[in-house]
Amino acid sequence: MAKKKRTGNNQNVGGQKPMANVGTPAKGKPAEKTTAKAAPDKKDGAKGRIFDEKNKARVGADKGKSRRRTAGEAKLNKEGYLVSMSYAPRIDEGLYGFQLIPAAVFAAVIILIVRQYQYVRDMTQYYWMSETDPGKLILEFFTHDKGTLLWVTLILAGLILLYRVVTQSFFIKRTVLYIPLLVYLVFVFLSFVFSNSKQMAWEGANDRFEGTLVILCYCAMLFYVINSVNSERNIKWVVYPIAGSTVLLSLLGISQAVGHDFFQSAIGQKLIVPNKVLANGSNAWDMIEKSMTVSGTPWLKFTFEHNEVYQTVYNINYVAFYLTLLIPLFAMIFLREAQPLKKALWGVLFALAFFNLLGAASSGGLMGIFVLFIVGLVLLNKRLLKWWK
Repeated sequence: MAKKKRTGNNQNVGGQKPMANVGTPAKGKPAEKTTAKAAPDKKDGAKGRIFDEKNKARVGADKGKSRRRTAGEAKLNKEGYLVSMSYAPRIDEGLYGFQLIPAAVFAAVIILIVRQYQYVRDMTQYYWMSETDPGKLILEFFTHDKGTLLWVTLILAGLILLYRVVTQSFFIKRTVLYIPLLVYLVFVFLSFVFSNSKQMAWEGANDRFEGTLVILCYCAMLFYVINSVNSERNIKWVVYPIAGSTVLLSLLGISQAVGHDFFQSAIGQKLIVPNKVLANGSNAWDMIEKSMTVSGTPWLKFTFEHNEVYQTVYNINYVAFYLTLLIPLFAMIFLREAQPLKKALWGVLFALAFFNLLGAASSGGLMGIFVLFIVGLVLLNKRLLKWWK
């Protein structure tokens, strides 16, 4: 069958109307895509050009801000860090919650621990206890197990620091707080070196297991807290647990102040005494119940005759010094809090802490809070009026 010869795209074949030659490339030139568009109105075209120019200007400004922000963050990190790895957070960027757990335990949980610890220590070498039986069993409640939990907390903090190294997010802040910390550590080290009783200097005295080892743990945890609390959210991870533990300690202190010490009750003594078999073959908890039901007196008796508040540290001066740190904190939060309910709660917490400070009857603590009050009025007088309003 003979093929019909094509003479061009515009040839009228079969009676069809001729098609416009659209998109036919010239010989030797690449094809160009063309689409039919309506002729734009001049006003619309002007508006489009103005919009495009504004959009380009905005994108350029955003890029400039991004570059400036990145440069500013880099400068801030450089000035705020002594050491930082490639994925270290910004100096003002909050860390994930699990990294704040050691700080929360250190600040709020350790102080709650009260548990009986039995040990034997030869004290005959000291003239003030030369008549003590070297094999006598000594009971301690308020410091040893606190030190044990402190050790556990420090190990957890060390693992988190190792995690930061592995993930290239390790950093050390630049702060003047390291200076007094190092000075204190130097004196602690010298005290241990020149001590005539290395064991007691390292472990601590009877009823006060707070020797060189525990002090070093305190300093290490302080270093961890400094390099973990970066933002307001991180601060809440520490302040709120402190508030919770202060409520428990304050209620305990009130029971001690009114003459109904929780630790002198059967339930309280069972919480702090392990249920072990004693040397006479009796069970410790059975002895507690027997003493309370038969004689009406507690099995354990702590030596506070005037209902002083000792909370969980067994030293009224320690209670006062601890509360001297917390009362100004609660007062400032109370003044600055805007929500009425939260403001009332912080006010109640402040009142509880202040009542326990008075109940501790420590002149050193009262003097400390008085000095802080005067200093606060001098430095923050205008701000205090503004916050109060």
